[in-house]
Amino acid sequence: MGALAAAAAIALVPTASAFAQQDDSNTSVIDIKLPNKAAAQSLIDQGFDVGDGLDQTDPNNIKAEVVVTPEEQARRHSLLTHQRAQAVPKEWA
Repeated sequence: MGALAAAAAIALVPTASAFAQQDDSNTSVIDIKLPNKAAAQSLIDQGFDVGDGLDQTDPNNIKAEVVVTPEEQARRHSLLTHQRAQAVPKEWA
């Protein structure tokens, strides 16, 4: 899974407890759900801090607590709020 797909996984599948806690170093800990181990490994390969590791107790997804900087959080927010559906070009049909 590429970097873009992993970013989409982060942006599109957050759990209800996103922004769960804030620590003194100006980072946030967010809970995310990932579709599979490949997506989780992609996050790790990109250098994201997965905190206490991955929770694989649910067979349908993997949960991770990810530590994000304000810049990463702003990017995530931008991905979530600026999604726009576009018509499929006629030549693709």
